Amino acid sequence: MTDVRPTTDHTGTDETGTERAADSRRSMLRKMALMGGAAVAGGAVVSRTASAADGDPVLVGTTLEATSPTEIYYTAGPDYPAGPSVVSGGEDASPLQTLFTAGVGGYAVDKVANGVHGSTVVPTGYGVVAANGATPTAGTATPTALALASLGTQVRFLSPAQVATAAGLTDHPATVGPAPGTHTAGELYVDDEFTLWFAVPSGSTIRWVRLAGQQTAGSLVTFPTPVRVLDTRLTGAKVANATTVTVNAAAGVGGAASGLPAGASTALVNLTVEGTVASGYHSAYSADATYDPNAPFSNVNWDGPGQIRANLAVIRLGDAAPTTERRFKVTSGGGGSAHLIVDLMGYYL
Repeated sequence: MTDVRPTTDHTGTDETGTERAADSRRSMLRKMALMGGAAVAGGAVVSRTASAADGDPVLVGTTLEATSPTEIYYTAGPDYPAGPSVVSGGEDASPLQTLFTAGVGGYAVDKVANGVHGSTVVPTGYGVVAANGATPTAGTATPTALALASLGTQVRFLSPAQVATAAGLTDHPATVGPAPGTHTAGELYVDDEFTLWFAVPSGSTIRWVRLAGQQTAGSLVTFPTPVRVLDTRLTGAKVANATTVTVNAAAGVGGAASGLPAGASTALVNLTVEGTVASGYHSAYSADATYDPNAPFSNVNWDGPGQIRANLAVIRLGDAAPTTERRFKVTSGGGGSAHLIVDLMGYYL
């Protein structure tokens, strides 16, 4: 086990009697570390920065800055339950150390609250990485990157607002729904309403699925009043035979948000035709699907001129659409034409 001991040989270690001013990134990391009560009596609270060079010994109670990485190799003897390199906040190690042998051990016993802390302020970085590079083999245990063990809760998610408060970011806006920015499939996210979201592949982009919250995946959410998302009477152009219009269900006719969340998979809409010419029908389908005129179907029909007809429809929203636009298409058939009015009644997650 690596032995890091205090020493009185501080030659060249003191810079000045004042603490060096930390930049904003280091300040944020230190504030986040305080969330778990890491800086309490007996903890390693750093007050000085040592000017030690590469190759100098590690000095307890100081901060060392090096230009080369520090690596520890343990090559002899059996596995240490506590890990060849150990940092312990109190006694030698945790009573739970025998659950897993480890290369590095970080234990909170009686002086600090958290065993290991990892943070980053780099947008593309990770505060902690757990990886398993073993290749799965039939008949053997499946490689696993992360193991969680607790007699109580295994995982606790903090909301963006809680993290911002702990880091001292007073201008952080409330986040409801998936976080802004570019995302990739496989991300798990909790917003300020403690709704749990998961990003899944969706064509060339991703789609958010709501896993838990006040409404969960598969549940139907209805609006208090319908929201009109399309009205061709405002443009004067009817939907003619064999033509297609695309409906953005995320925006009302005036451009304001309709209330449809990014995690919605299906729209509940009322389709109305007005000012019909001859006879015909409208067919509604997902924006990422292709309409086949040889296999027609209809959601609303009319059989003569000057009619008003309406019908309720459940339509899957296009996965190929951007996450800010949840869309579907309507194609007219049967030889006639008509104005189309679409009212959004609700959605399925």
